[in-house]
Amino acid sequence: MGDPGRDIFRRILAARTLGEIDDPSGMRSLTEGLRDANSRMRAGAALALGELTNAIATEPLIACLNDPDADVRSGAVESLGKLANPAAVTALISGLSDSNDVVRSDIEHALDRLGGKFTPPPDFARKAIGQVAACEKIGEVPVTLRTKVTLVWDLAANREHNAQRLLDRSMQRRVGDLPVTVFLVSETRKEKMGAYSISGESAFRESEDIYVVHFNSSSDQGTPVGVHRIVSLEPRSERPVEHSPEYGDPAPPIADWIRGIRSFGSNH
Repeated sequence: MGDPGRDIFRRILAARTLGEIDDPSGMRSLTEGLRDANSRMRAGAALALGELTNAIATEPLIACLNDPDADVRSGAVESLGKLANPAAVTALISGLSDSNDVVRSDIEHALDRLGGKFTPPPDFARKAIGQVAACEKIGEVPVTLRTKVTLVWDLAANREHNAQRLLDRSMQRRVGDLPVTVFLVSETRKEKMGAYSISGESAFRESEDIYVVHFNSSSDQGTPVGVHRIVSLEPRSERPVEHSPEYGDPAPPIADWIRGIRSFGSNH
């Protein structure tokens, strides 16, 4: 009897060779490999399809995004990024809910290669800044995110906020997408609050104001929603926070705070 391990290795090597030489006749063999009972074989076939220049490979690779094995899904994502077929964008965005961290990261890179990378529209930020005083007048009120499309803007630096890249891809936008909710983040303020009783180290409180403005169209001047102050204590915790935190809660990334509005805003 032959060695099953050696046999699968040979089959994977053959699949990769078909891909590397971009042999059109190998398309059928590789797509059949995607249905193989062995997950390593399916992953090898998925990676090999990315070496082909044939866009027909896109559809079977999209089907692999539902494969039970994370390595197979990851291989399919990598190949879809290489093929750069716009037809894969919708499926890749849906895949951002994948349970595997590596697969989700691979999808983000693939979307960047496909031109799905977020492009901040400064004009929306400029108009939103004009609504800061109106947001302050409204004050802190419950926020329901009326659109999944967001723009997070750093007021102090006058540029896209670092939190933007941490948002789920479906909450990011490309020019022309509407409506848009803009979050203007103020400069971080740091205030000494005394000392920790055990260590004696100084304790600090940090706070940021987030002004929320909604736009329904590109010609819209923006509807002020309100302003929220996020307060936190040092040292920072890595625990995700999916709600508007009160004093003493672990410091949340701005992106997590926005996700919390999206997820729970209708219940506030």
